[in-house]
Amino acid sequence: MSLLWKIPKKVGTIGTYKDVAAQSFLKDSGFTNLDSVLNDEQNVPKLIAGRIDLWIVGELQGIYKAKKKGVSDQLEKVLDVKDTQLYIAFSKNTADDVIAKWQKAPDDMKADGTYDAIVKKYM
Repeated sequence: MSLLWKIPKKVGTIGTYKDVAAQSFLKDSGFTNLDSVLNDEQNVPKLIAGRIDLWIVGELQGIYKAKKKGVSDQLEKVLDVKDTQLYIAFSKNTADDVIAKWQKAPDDMKADGTYDAIVKKYM
């Protein structure tokens, strides 16, 4: 037997970035307690000041934005809401060799440590 679970929507206000996938995901999941902003960096001081209770943001983006505002030591990750992957889309007419070159670049960066060095620089 399978069970369907849901997240109780009893948390306070959730800070979101207006018109992005995370906001849509929460709305589609029935959350109505959203406080959306046009610039996601506005959510950092709002969270620190207690004007929102949670902030939905990609992990690396959140770390970067909090560090940029000098408050990364004051924030704590509490929940992985959804695991997603990012992709680059190509036209159906794009040659396979062009797509292969685009794929090779990040693969090489991950293999030689460049990717991790860039992430570390900003985290």
